[in-house]
Amino acid sequence: MTGFRGIDSSRGSRWLGLALLTTWVGACGGGGATPAVVSAGPTTGQAGCVQLAKTFCARSMQCNAPDAGAPQIADCIRINGVVFGCDQVTTQDFTSCATDIQGLSCPGLFPDGGAVSPPSCDTPFSTIPLSAAKMKCGDLAEAYCEKIVTCEMLTVTNDDLAQCQSDIYDQLGCFLASDVGAGFDQCVAGLKSAPCLNGDGGAASSPDGGSTTIPACDNAITFADETTN
Repeated sequence: MTGFRGIDSSRGSRWLGLALLTTWVGACGGGGATPAVVSAGPTTGQAGCVQLAKTFCARSMQCNAPDAGAPQIADCIRINGVVFGCDQVTTQDFTSCATDIQGLSCPGLFPDGGAVSPPSCDTPFSTIPLSAAKMKCGDLAEAYCEKIVTCEMLTVTNDDLAQCQSDIYDQLGCFLASDVGAGFDQCVAGLKSAPCLNGDGGAASSPDGGSTTIPACDNAITFADETTN
């Protein structure tokens, strides 16, 4: 492992983040429960994004953890605010997205314990830029993929590399990145200079079972789900 959220998550990952976040409060068991009613609030801009997080969390708790208390709900809203990128929102309109989240049944919104994104959410989310922390997390994913290519002596196309970066971004949970830590630069440098494991390759935290530790990577990125209110 690199010491950085071991490898075993871009805009397209937002709802993968929601799928993961719905599981920590309990397995989906709401069945066809009546949609939760959330008090009306702003629907545009950063306030509208936070309101959307409240709406999603109300549905998540209703469908997945009806006995959740105020601390769990507050954490859900805070974490999803990071996943959505609410601090990067400008004038996006979440009206239709929130309406559809409210209207879907529990099985429709949380199939098999995951979460799905109503099509009406695609437009506002697609225009929200990534935060500095998420972009830096993406840089780590890029460094990791470049290390794999070097150590495994692979010949890849730009599309292959982009797919690798996308996969590692998701696996690291970069959609949850909330801050850049003091160890970031050392982590990237250490990852690039780490020796290849095994004779024929195997990058740090390699898929073939080899591993090396880069202590700085423990403090490279702060993730929203690592802290609680």
